[in-house]
Amino acid sequence: MIAFNGDVYVGLGTTDNDAEVWKWNGTVWSKVAGDNVNSGWGSVSSAHNWIYSFAIYNGQLYAGLGGAANTEAEVWRMANDTGTWTKVGGDNTNSGWNTGYESVHSLAVYGSYLYAGLGTGAGDAEVWRFNGTTWGGAAIGGDGLNSSWTTVGAYETVEALRVYNGKLYAGLGVSSDDAEVWEYNGTSWSKIGGDDLGWASGEMERVRSFAVYDGDLYASLGTAQGDAEVWRYREGSWTKIGGDGNGSWTASQYESVNSLIVYSGKLYAGLGETANLDASIWSYGNNAVLKSNTSSFDTSWHHIAATYDGSTMKIYIDGVEDGSLAVSRTLPDTSHPVLVGTTYGSFDNGIEQGYFEGLLDEIRISSIARSSFNTTAYTGAAQTVQPTAAVMTSGIRVFDDFTVSETLNGGSLNYRLSTDGGTTWKYYSGGVWTTSASTAQVNDASTIDTNIGTLTAGSGGILWQAVLDGDGTQQVTLNTVSIGGISDSTGPTAPDTITA
Repeated sequence: MIAFNGDVYVGLGTTDNDAEVWKWNGTVWSKVAGDNVNSGWGSVSSAHNWIYSFAIYNGQLYAGLGGAANTEAEVWRMANDTGTWTKVGGDNTNSGWNTGYESVHSLAVYGSYLYAGLGTGAGDAEVWRFNGTTWGGAAIGGDGLNSSWTTVGAYETVEALRVYNGKLYAGLGVSSDDAEVWEYNGTSWSKIGGDDLGWASGEMERVRSFAVYDGDLYASLGTAQGDAEVWRYREGSWTKIGGDGNGSWTASQYESVNSLIVYSGKLYAGLGETANLDASIWSYGNNAVLKSNTSSFDTSWHHIAATYDGSTMKIYIDGVEDGSLAVSRTLPDTSHPVLVGTTYGSFDNGIEQGYFEGLLDEIRISSIARSSFNTTAYTGAAQTVQPTAAVMTSGIRVFDDFTVSETLNGGSLNYRLSTDGGTTWKYYSGGVWTTSASTAQVNDASTIDTNIGTLTAGSGGILWQAVLDGDGTQQVTLNTVSIGGISDSTGPTAPDTITA
Protein backbone atom coordinates (compact mmCIF):
# COMPACT_ATOMS: atom_id res chain seq x y z
CA MET A 1 0.00 0.00 0.00
CA ILE A 2 1.01 3.60 -0.52
CA ALA A 3 -0.61 7.02 -0.06
CA PHE A 4 -0.43 9.23 -3.14
CA ASN A 5 -2.12 12.54 -3.96
CA GLY A 6 -4.64 12.13 -1.15
CA ASP A 7 -5.68 8.58 -2.04
CA VAL A 8 -4.60 5.12 -0.88
CA TYR A 9 -3.36 2.65 -3.49
CA VAL A 10 -3.36 -1.08 -2.74
CA GLY A 11 -1.62 -3.84 -4.70
CA LEU A 12 -3.21 -7.30 -4.88
CA GLY A 13 -2.17 -10.72 -6.03
CA THR A 14 -1.29 -14.38 -5.52
CA THR A 15 -1.97 -16.43 -8.63
CA ASP A 16 -1.97 -15.75 -12.38
CA ASN A 17 -3.68 -12.49 -13.42
CA ASP A 18 -4.26 -11.41 -9.80
CA ALA A 19 -1.93 -8.39 -10.02
CA GLU A 20 -4.26 -5.43 -9.67
CA VAL A 21 -4.08 -1.91 -8.20
CA TRP A 22 -7.10 -0.47 -6.43
CA LYS A 23 -7.60 3.10 -5.23
CA TRP A 24 -9.48 4.24 -2.11
CA ASN A 25 -10.50 7.91 -2.20
CA GLY A 26 -11.94 7.90 1.30
CA THR A 27 -15.39 6.85 0.16
CA VAL A 28 -15.26 4.18 -2.56
CA TRP A 29 -12.83 1.70 -4.13
CA SER A 30 -12.00 1.68 -7.84
CA LYS A 31 -9.71 -0.59 -9.83
CA VAL A 32 -7.07 1.51 -11.58
CA ALA A 33 -4.73 -1.14 -13.04
CA GLY A 34 -4.69 -4.78 -14.09
CA ASP A 35 -6.77 -6.63 -16.71
CA ASN A 36 -5.85 -3.92 -19.25
CA VAL A 37 -7.52 -1.19 -17.15
CA ASN A 38 -6.11 2.26 -17.96
CA SER A 39 -3.71 0.81 -20.57
CA GLY A 40 -1.97 -1.29 -17.92
CA TRP A 41 -0.87 -4.91 -17.94
CA GLY A 42 -3.34 -7.44 -19.30
CA SER A 43 -4.86 -10.84 -18.61
CA VAL A 44 -2.96 -13.55 -20.51
CA SER A 45 -1.69 -17.00 -19.68
CA SER A 46 0.89 -16.93 -16.87
CA ALA A 47 0.43 -13.16 -16.46
CA HIS A 48 1.47 -11.15 -13.43
CA ASN A 49 0.68 -12.62 -10.04
CA TRP A 50 1.60 -9.84 -7.62
CA ILE A 51 1.94 -6.13 -7.10
CA TYR A 52 5.04 -6.38 -4.93
CA SER A 53 6.02 -2.74 -4.46
CA PHE A 54 5.12 0.92 -4.96
CA ALA A 55 7.15 4.11 -5.11
CA ILE A 56 6.60 7.82 -5.68
CA TYR A 57 9.33 9.24 -7.92
CA ASN A 58 9.39 12.71 -9.48
CA GLY A 59 5.76 13.16 -8.45
CA GLN A 60 4.47 10.03 -10.18
CA LEU A 61 3.33 6.63 -8.92
CA TYR A 62 5.35 3.53 -9.85
CA ALA A 63 4.41 -0.13 -9.32
CA GLY A 64 6.71 -3.16 -9.18
CA LEU A 65 5.15 -6.36 -10.57
CA GLY A 66 6.05 -10.02 -10.57
CA GLY A 67 5.05 -13.64 -10.57
CA ALA A 68 6.29 -17.12 -11.31
CA ALA A 69 7.46 -16.68 -14.90
CA ASN A 70 10.79 -15.19 -15.94
CA THR A 71 9.12 -12.42 -17.94
CA GLU A 72 7.04 -10.91 -15.15
CA ALA A 73 9.51 -8.59 -13.38
CA GLU A 74 8.30 -5.20 -14.60
CA VAL A 75 7.96 -1.59 -13.42
CA TRP A 76 4.98 0.48 -14.57
CA ARG A 77 4.34 4.21 -14.18
CA MET A 78 0.99 5.97 -13.85
CA ALA A 79 0.42 9.33 -15.55
CA ASN A 80 -0.99 11.89 -13.11
CA ASP A 81 -3.15 13.67 -15.68
CA THR A 82 -4.83 10.68 -17.34
CA GLY A 83 -4.32 7.79 -14.90
CA THR A 84 -2.96 5.62 -17.72
CA TRP A 85 -0.05 3.24 -17.16
CA THR A 86 3.19 2.81 -19.13
CA LYS A 87 5.76 0.04 -18.75
CA VAL A 88 9.13 1.64 -17.96
CA GLY A 89 11.17 -1.36 -16.76
CA GLY A 90 11.57 -5.04 -17.60
CA ASP A 91 11.84 -7.01 -20.87
CA ASN A 92 14.78 -4.75 -21.89
CA THR A 93 12.55 -1.65 -21.74
CA ASN A 94 14.52 1.61 -21.41
CA SER A 95 17.84 -0.29 -21.28
CA GLY A 96 16.68 -2.29 -18.26
CA TRP A 97 16.90 -5.96 -17.31
CA ASN A 98 16.00 -8.76 -19.72
CA THR A 99 13.29 -11.43 -19.47
CA GLY A 100 15.21 -13.60 -17.01
CA TYR A 101 13.70 -12.14 -13.83
CA GLU A 102 10.45 -12.99 -12.04
CA SER A 103 9.67 -10.08 -9.73
CA VAL A 104 10.39 -6.49 -8.69
CA HIS A 105 10.25 -7.07 -4.94
CA SER A 106 11.21 -3.57 -3.80
CA LEU A 107 11.36 0.05 -4.98
CA ALA A 108 13.07 3.02 -3.33
CA VAL A 109 13.88 6.64 -4.14
CA TYR A 110 17.45 7.63 -3.30
CA GLY A 111 19.01 10.86 -4.49
CA SER A 112 17.81 11.57 -8.02
CA TYR A 113 17.12 7.93 -8.93
CA LEU A 114 14.42 5.29 -8.58
CA TYR A 115 15.95 1.99 -7.42
CA ALA A 116 14.43 -1.44 -8.09
CA GLY A 117 15.27 -4.65 -6.22
CA LEU A 118 14.80 -7.77 -8.37
CA GLY A 119 14.72 -11.49 -7.89
CA THR A 120 13.06 -14.80 -7.09
CA GLY A 121 15.25 -17.37 -8.85
CA ALA A 122 18.79 -18.31 -7.84
CA GLY A 123 21.26 -15.57 -8.71
CA ASP A 124 18.55 -12.99 -9.51
CA ALA A 125 19.13 -10.63 -6.58
CA GLU A 126 20.09 -7.38 -8.31
CA VAL A 127 19.52 -3.64 -7.88
CA TRP A 128 18.91 -1.38 -10.87
CA ARG A 129 18.38 2.37 -10.96
CA PHE A 130 16.25 4.60 -13.19
CA ASN A 131 16.78 8.31 -13.90
CA GLY A 132 13.32 8.86 -15.34
CA THR A 133 14.42 7.90 -18.84
CA THR A 134 16.80 4.94 -18.73
CA TRP A 135 18.01 2.15 -16.44
CA GLY A 136 21.54 2.54 -17.76
CA GLY A 137 21.89 -0.88 -19.34
CA ALA A 138 23.35 -2.61 -16.28
CA ALA A 139 22.64 -3.32 -12.62
CA ILE A 140 24.42 -1.32 -9.92
CA GLY A 141 24.14 -4.03 -7.23
CA GLY A 142 24.57 -7.82 -7.38
CA ASP A 143 26.94 -9.98 -9.44
CA GLY A 144 29.78 -8.39 -7.50
CA LEU A 145 29.14 -5.00 -9.11
CA ASN A 146 30.42 -1.99 -7.16
CA SER A 147 31.78 -4.29 -4.41
CA SER A 148 28.34 -5.85 -3.83
CA TRP A 149 27.18 -9.43 -3.23
CA THR A 150 27.80 -12.18 -5.75
CA THR A 151 24.50 -13.48 -7.12
CA VAL A 152 25.81 -16.36 -9.23
CA GLY A 153 24.10 -19.41 -7.71
CA ALA A 154 23.60 -17.51 -4.46
CA TYR A 155 21.14 -14.80 -3.46
CA GLU A 156 17.67 -14.93 -4.98
CA THR A 157 15.95 -11.69 -3.96
CA VAL A 158 16.49 -8.07 -2.96
CA GLU A 159 13.56 -8.26 -0.59
CA ALA A 160 13.68 -4.71 0.78
CA LEU A 161 15.16 -1.30 -0.01
CA ARG A 162 15.19 1.69 2.34
CA VAL A 163 16.90 5.07 2.62
CA TYR A 164 18.49 5.82 6.00
CA ASN A 165 20.84 8.59 7.08
CA GLY A 166 21.77 9.54 3.53
CA LYS A 167 22.44 6.01 2.28
CA LEU A 168 20.49 3.21 0.60
CA TYR A 169 20.07 -0.16 2.36
CA ALA A 170 19.21 -3.46 0.68
CA GLY A 171 17.84 -6.53 2.46
CA LEU A 172 18.64 -9.84 0.76
CA GLY A 173 17.49 -13.40 1.10
CA VAL A 174 15.37 -16.46 0.44
CA SER A 175 17.59 -19.46 1.14
CA SER A 176 19.46 -20.51 4.27
CA ASP A 177 22.08 -17.97 5.41
CA ASP A 178 21.00 -15.42 2.78
CA ALA A 179 19.63 -12.82 5.22
CA GLU A 180 22.04 -9.92 4.82
CA VAL A 181 21.91 -6.10 4.85
CA TRP A 182 24.07 -4.14 2.43
CA GLU A 183 24.74 -0.39 2.47
CA TYR A 184 25.14 1.74 -0.68
CA ASN A 185 26.67 5.23 -0.52
CA GLY A 186 25.90 6.13 -4.13
CA THR A 187 29.15 4.62 -5.39
CA SER A 188 29.88 1.28 -3.73
CA TRP A 189 28.32 -1.37 -1.47
CA SER A 190 29.43 -2.80 1.88
CA LYS A 191 27.85 -5.55 3.97
CA ILE A 192 26.73 -4.33 7.40
CA GLY A 193 24.34 -7.10 8.54
CA GLY A 194 24.33 -10.92 8.55
CA ASP A 195 27.05 -13.58 8.85
CA ASP A 196 27.79 -12.61 12.47
CA LEU A 197 27.34 -8.91 11.78
CA GLY A 198 24.34 -8.94 14.09
CA TRP A 199 22.53 -12.28 13.67
CA ALA A 200 24.68 -15.40 13.44
CA SER A 201 25.91 -16.93 10.22
CA GLY A 202 23.66 -19.67 8.84
CA GLU A 203 20.76 -18.63 11.07
CA MET A 204 18.41 -16.52 8.93
CA GLU A 205 16.99 -16.74 5.41
CA ARG A 206 15.50 -13.31 4.66
CA VAL A 207 15.59 -9.64 5.57
CA ARG A 208 11.89 -8.97 5.06
CA SER A 209 11.53 -5.23 5.63
CA PHE A 210 13.06 -2.04 7.04
CA ALA A 211 11.82 0.91 9.09
CA VAL A 212 13.41 4.08 10.46
CA TYR A 213 12.38 4.88 14.03
CA ASP A 214 13.93 7.21 16.64
CA GLY A 215 16.89 7.85 14.35
CA ASP A 216 17.76 4.14 14.02
CA LEU A 217 17.33 1.59 11.23
CA TYR A 218 15.24 -1.51 12.03
CA ALA A 219 15.25 -4.77 10.05
CA SER A 220 12.77 -7.63 10.29
CA LEU A 221 13.83 -11.21 9.60
CA GLY A 222 12.40 -14.63 9.08
CA THR A 223 11.22 -17.59 6.99
CA ALA A 224 11.69 -20.76 9.03
CA GLN A 225 9.94 -21.49 12.33
CA GLY A 226 11.49 -19.49 15.16
CA ASP A 227 13.12 -16.94 12.86
CA ALA A 228 10.70 -14.04 13.38
CA GLU A 229 12.95 -11.32 14.81
CA VAL A 230 13.45 -7.54 14.69
CA TRP A 231 16.93 -6.04 14.95
CA ARG A 232 17.99 -2.41 15.50
CA TYR A 233 21.01 -0.86 13.77
CA ARG A 234 22.57 1.98 15.77
CA GLU A 235 26.00 3.55 15.37
CA GLY A 236 27.45 0.61 13.48
CA SER A 237 26.12 -2.30 15.57
CA TRP A 238 22.99 -4.48 15.72
CA THR A 239 20.80 -5.33 18.72
CA LYS A 240 17.88 -7.76 18.72
CA ILE A 241 14.82 -6.00 20.16
CA GLY A 242 12.02 -8.32 19.01
CA GLY A 243 11.61 -12.11 19.09
CA ASP A 244 12.83 -14.77 21.56
CA GLY A 245 11.19 -12.90 24.39
CA ASN A 246 12.78 -9.45 24.77
CA GLY A 247 9.39 -8.32 26.07
CA SER A 248 7.91 -9.51 22.78
CA TRP A 249 6.70 -12.70 21.10
CA THR A 250 8.23 -16.13 21.55
CA ALA A 251 10.12 -16.77 18.34
CA SER A 252 9.54 -20.52 18.31
CA GLN A 253 5.92 -19.92 17.30
CA TYR A 254 6.52 -17.43 14.47
CA GLU A 255 8.33 -17.74 11.17
CA SER A 256 8.47 -14.17 9.84
CA VAL A 257 8.11 -10.49 10.64
CA ASN A 258 6.77 -9.54 7.25
CA SER A 259 6.38 -5.81 7.68
CA LEU A 260 7.42 -2.82 9.79
CA ILE A 261 5.80 0.61 9.92
CA VAL A 262 5.96 3.68 12.16
CA TYR A 263 2.68 5.21 13.26
CA SER A 264 1.83 7.81 15.89
CA GLY A 265 5.08 7.46 17.82
CA LYS A 266 5.33 3.65 17.79
CA LEU A 267 7.03 1.01 15.65
CA TYR A 268 4.62 -1.73 14.53
CA ALA A 269 5.57 -5.23 13.37
CA GLY A 270 3.31 -7.58 11.42
CA LEU A 271 3.97 -11.29 12.10
CA GLY A 272 2.83 -14.55 10.58
CA GLU A 273 3.39 -17.26 8.02
CA THR A 274 1.46 -20.44 8.80
CA ALA A 275 -1.93 -21.33 10.19
CA ASN A 276 -0.92 -21.74 13.83
CA LEU A 277 -2.36 -18.39 14.99
CA ASP A 278 0.64 -16.53 13.56
CA ALA A 279 -1.17 -13.44 12.34
CA SER A 280 -0.48 -10.76 14.94
CA ILE A 281 0.68 -7.16 15.26
CA TRP A 282 3.10 -5.98 17.94
CA SER A 283 4.15 -2.43 18.86
CA TYR A 284 7.46 -1.13 20.17
CA GLY A 285 8.23 2.20 21.83
CA ASN A 286 5.80 4.86 22.98
CA ASN A 287 6.84 8.27 21.77
CA ALA A 288 4.54 11.17 22.48
CA VAL A 289 3.26 12.89 19.33
CA LEU A 290 1.83 16.42 19.18
CA LYS A 291 0.44 17.69 15.88
CA SER A 292 -0.36 21.24 14.89
CA ASN A 293 -3.98 22.25 14.48
CA THR A 294 -2.99 24.43 11.51
CA SER A 295 -3.28 22.54 8.24
CA SER A 296 -1.78 25.04 5.79
CA PHE A 297 0.37 28.16 5.58
CA ASP A 298 0.82 31.01 3.15
CA THR A 299 4.21 31.79 1.62
CA SER A 300 5.15 34.46 4.18
CA TRP A 301 7.67 33.81 6.93
CA HIS A 302 6.26 32.26 10.11
CA HIS A 303 7.78 31.61 13.52
CA ILE A 304 7.38 28.01 14.72
CA ALA A 305 8.33 26.82 18.21
CA ALA A 306 7.92 23.53 20.07
CA THR A 307 8.50 23.13 23.82
CA TYR A 308 8.40 20.41 26.47
CA ASP A 309 8.74 21.10 30.19
CA GLY A 310 8.55 17.50 31.41
CA SER A 311 4.78 17.41 31.63
CA THR A 312 3.31 19.28 28.66
CA MET A 313 4.25 19.48 24.98
CA LYS A 314 3.29 22.69 23.17
CA ILE A 315 3.44 24.07 19.64
CA TYR A 316 3.47 27.82 18.97
CA ILE A 317 2.87 29.50 15.61
CA ASP A 318 3.85 33.16 15.37
CA GLY A 319 3.94 33.31 19.17
CA VAL A 320 0.42 31.92 19.67
CA GLU A 321 -0.08 28.47 21.23
CA ASP A 322 -1.49 26.20 18.53
CA GLY A 323 -1.66 22.86 20.37
CA SER A 324 -0.66 21.11 23.56
CA LEU A 325 -0.48 17.60 25.02
CA ALA A 326 -0.13 16.68 28.69
CA VAL A 327 2.24 13.70 28.75
CA SER A 328 5.15 12.38 30.80
CA ARG A 329 8.10 11.05 28.84
CA THR A 330 11.86 10.76 29.38
CA LEU A 331 13.88 12.50 26.70
CA PRO A 332 16.34 10.05 25.08
CA ASP A 333 20.07 10.67 25.33
CA THR A 334 21.87 9.45 22.20
CA SER A 335 24.87 10.51 20.17
CA HIS A 336 22.73 10.91 17.03
CA PRO A 337 23.29 14.23 15.24
CA VAL A 338 20.49 16.78 15.49
CA LEU A 339 18.88 17.05 12.05
CA VAL A 340 17.06 20.20 10.96
CA GLY A 341 14.91 20.25 7.85
CA THR A 342 15.33 16.53 7.13
CA THR A 343 14.40 13.14 8.53
CA TYR A 344 16.77 10.28 9.32
CA GLY A 345 15.28 8.21 6.54
CA SER A 346 12.32 7.56 4.31
CA PHE A 347 9.03 7.49 6.21
CA ASP A 348 7.69 4.49 4.32
CA ASN A 349 8.55 2.06 1.53
CA GLY A 350 8.96 3.75 -1.85
CA ILE A 351 9.17 7.24 -0.33
CA GLU A 352 12.31 9.35 -0.51
CA GLN A 353 14.02 10.67 2.60
CA GLY A 354 11.98 13.56 3.98
CA TYR A 355 13.11 17.14 3.46
CA PHE A 356 11.47 20.44 4.39
CA GLU A 357 10.32 22.19 1.22
CA GLY A 358 10.94 25.79 2.15
CA LEU A 359 13.43 28.09 3.86
CA LEU A 360 14.65 28.00 7.47
CA ASP A 361 16.38 30.84 9.29
CA GLU A 362 17.48 31.79 12.81
CA ILE A 363 17.14 28.29 14.29
CA ARG A 364 17.57 28.11 18.06
CA ILE A 365 17.66 25.30 20.63
CA SER A 366 17.03 26.37 24.22
CA SER A 367 17.77 24.57 27.49
CA ILE A 368 14.46 25.74 28.99
CA ALA A 369 10.83 25.49 27.85
CA ARG A 370 10.17 29.03 26.67
CA SER A 371 6.72 30.60 26.57
CA SER A 372 7.45 33.89 24.78
CA PHE A 373 9.29 34.38 21.49
CA ASN A 374 10.54 36.89 18.99
CA THR A 375 8.09 35.82 16.33
CA THR A 376 8.93 38.07 13.39
CA ALA A 377 11.57 37.38 10.79
CA TYR A 378 13.09 40.86 11.11
CA THR A 379 13.35 43.45 13.82
CA GLY A 380 10.51 45.89 14.24
CA ALA A 381 12.88 48.61 15.48
CA ALA A 382 14.47 51.13 13.14
CA GLN A 383 17.99 50.22 12.03
CA THR A 384 20.71 52.53 10.70
CA VAL A 385 23.47 51.95 8.19
CA GLN A 386 26.18 54.31 6.92
CA PRO A 387 29.59 54.25 5.22
CA THR A 388 32.69 54.11 7.39
CA ALA A 389 34.00 57.47 6.19
CA ALA A 390 32.94 60.65 4.39
CA VAL A 391 33.63 61.17 0.70
CA MET A 392 34.24 64.24 -1.51
CA THR A 393 36.36 65.96 1.13
CA SER A 394 38.12 68.19 -1.42
CA GLY A 395 37.66 69.66 -4.89
CA ILE A 396 33.85 69.82 -4.67
CA ARG A 397 31.96 73.07 -5.21
CA VAL A 398 28.43 71.71 -4.81
CA PHE A 399 26.62 68.39 -4.37
CA ASP A 400 24.13 67.89 -7.19
CA ASP A 401 22.29 64.57 -6.88
CA PHE A 402 21.36 61.80 -4.45
CA THR A 403 20.25 58.52 -6.09
CA VAL A 404 19.33 55.27 -4.33
CA SER A 405 18.07 51.76 -5.12
CA GLU A 406 15.67 50.44 -2.49
CA THR A 407 13.52 47.36 -1.88
CA LEU A 408 10.91 48.39 0.69
CA ASN A 409 8.46 45.43 0.82
CA GLY A 410 6.01 47.69 2.62
CA GLY A 411 8.58 49.24 4.97
CA SER A 412 10.35 52.59 4.70
CA LEU A 413 13.83 54.02 4.05
CA ASN A 414 14.83 57.57 5.01
CA TYR A 415 18.10 59.47 5.20
CA ARG A 416 20.09 62.23 6.83
CA LEU A 417 23.42 63.79 5.88
CA SER A 418 26.56 65.01 7.65
CA THR A 419 29.26 67.46 6.51
CA ASP A 420 31.52 66.93 9.52
CA GLY A 421 32.20 63.20 9.35
CA GLY A 422 29.16 62.17 11.38
CA THR A 423 29.69 64.41 14.41
CA THR A 424 26.37 66.07 13.65
CA TRP A 425 23.58 65.20 11.22
CA LYS A 426 21.28 67.32 9.10
CA TYR A 427 17.90 66.93 7.42
CA TYR A 428 15.88 69.28 5.23
CA SER A 429 13.02 71.01 7.05
CA GLY A 430 11.16 74.27 6.50
CA GLY A 431 13.21 75.23 3.46
CA VAL A 432 16.62 74.88 5.14
CA TRP A 433 19.05 72.22 6.28
CA THR A 434 18.81 71.92 10.04
CA THR A 435 20.29 69.71 12.76
CA SER A 436 18.77 66.23 13.09
CA ALA A 437 18.53 65.33 16.76
CA SER A 438 17.35 61.73 16.20
CA THR A 439 16.64 59.11 13.54
CA ALA A 440 13.06 60.37 13.51
CA GLN A 441 14.25 63.59 11.84
CA VAL A 442 15.02 62.30 8.37
CA ASN A 443 13.96 62.71 4.73
CA ASP A 444 13.05 60.37 1.94
CA ALA A 445 15.48 60.02 -0.95
CA SER A 446 13.46 62.29 -3.25
CA THR A 447 13.58 65.20 -0.78
CA ILE A 448 17.33 64.74 -0.30
CA ASP A 449 17.91 64.65 -4.07
CA THR A 450 15.84 67.79 -4.68
CA ASN A 451 17.62 69.89 -2.04
CA ILE A 452 21.15 68.48 -1.80
CA GLY A 453 22.44 71.29 -4.00
CA THR A 454 21.77 73.79 -1.17
CA LEU A 455 23.88 71.81 1.35
CA THR A 456 27.19 73.62 1.92
CA ALA A 457 30.18 71.63 0.64
CA GLY A 458 33.43 71.86 2.53
CA SER A 459 36.48 69.99 3.79
CA GLY A 460 34.27 67.66 5.82
CA GLY A 461 32.92 66.13 2.62
CA ILE A 462 29.63 64.28 2.83
CA LEU A 463 28.43 61.24 4.77
CA TRP A 464 24.97 59.69 4.55
CA GLN A 465 23.04 57.60 7.05
CA ALA A 466 20.05 55.44 6.11
CA VAL A 467 17.24 54.56 8.53
CA LEU A 468 15.51 51.25 7.65
CA ASP A 469 12.15 50.67 9.29
CA GLY A 470 9.56 47.86 9.08
CA ASP A 471 7.03 45.98 11.17
CA GLY A 472 9.17 42.86 11.56
CA THR A 473 7.63 40.95 8.66
CA GLN A 474 9.02 43.28 5.97
CA GLN A 475 12.52 42.79 4.59
CA VAL A 476 13.62 46.39 3.94
CA THR A 477 16.77 46.49 1.79
CA LEU A 478 19.04 49.35 0.71
CA ASN A 479 20.82 48.21 -2.43
CA THR A 480 22.90 51.23 -3.54
CA VAL A 481 23.49 54.92 -2.78
CA SER A 482 25.09 57.33 -5.27
CA ILE A 483 25.97 60.98 -4.58
CA GLY A 484 27.10 63.35 -7.34
CA GLY A 485 29.11 66.54 -7.05
CA ILE A 486 30.38 69.38 -9.25
CA SER A 487 34.10 69.96 -8.96
CA ASP A 488 35.54 73.30 -7.91
CA SER A 489 37.59 73.88 -11.12
CA THR A 490 37.25 77.68 -11.47
CA GLY A 491 40.36 79.49 -10.30
CA PRO A 492 40.25 82.71 -8.23
CA THR A 493 39.79 86.03 -10.09
CA ALA A 494 42.71 88.49 -9.78
CA PRO A 495 41.77 91.90 -8.26
CA ASP A 496 41.85 95.00 -10.47
CA THR A 497 43.72 97.04 -7.86
CA ILE A 498 45.67 96.44 -4.72
CA THR A 499 45.65 99.05 -2.00
CA ALA A 500 48.59 99.03 0.36
